[in-house]
Amino acid sequence: MRRYFYSIDQVILRRLLFRHLPEPKLRELLERIIASGAGLYRRADVIQWLGWDGPGRPGAGLPIGNLTSQFWGNVYLSELDHIVCRALRVPWYQRYMDDFTLFSDDAEELLVARERIGAWLAQERHLELKDPGARPERTDHQLHYLGYEVTRGGLRLGPKARGRMPERLGAAVDDPKRLTASITSYAAAWKFGQ
Repeated sequence: MRRYFYSIDQVILRRLLFRHLPEPKLRELLERIIASGAGLYRRADVIQWLGWDGPGRPGAGLPIGNLTSQFWGNVYLSELDHIVCRALRVPWYQRYMDDFTLFSDDAEELLVARERIGAWLAQERHLELKDPGARPERTDHQLHYLGYEVTRGGLRLGPKARGRMPERLGAAVDDPKRLTASITSYAAAWKFGQ
């Protein structure tokens, strides 16, 4: 999705959360957390830092950094999972937060699914696909996904992640816990890709 966390419509999010949470005190707490990011994506310094050409939409965006943000990000798109699997019946589908892939032997099926998903996202979630003109790719070629280079033979860290590694490890040198966490994370990624 294009600018996913910054574009989440707070009215829609409240409706999705409150549908299963009738307790007034819990709703009040959730309202306070959602409101804690009010106006954040309309501030000039944040707009500049994000490299935007204008302010975010009023009433949109989650306060990044709260533990709730990732959970709510998944809730916000959970209906998409059902649409892709049940209505569109795409043979293979996976989603990690706002990144998703569709797999099929029929390229035309993927193009139709992309158009229907884009329309649903715009109408029901006020979101845009990051690359609405994406074309199906063969799985026997290397793909870049979630910071990895993905091939049939395995995974390896993508060029951006490899490029950031020295800087991140260097920044963590004076903090043993942070350094250990960084090394563990990179080692796990390396081992997973072997």
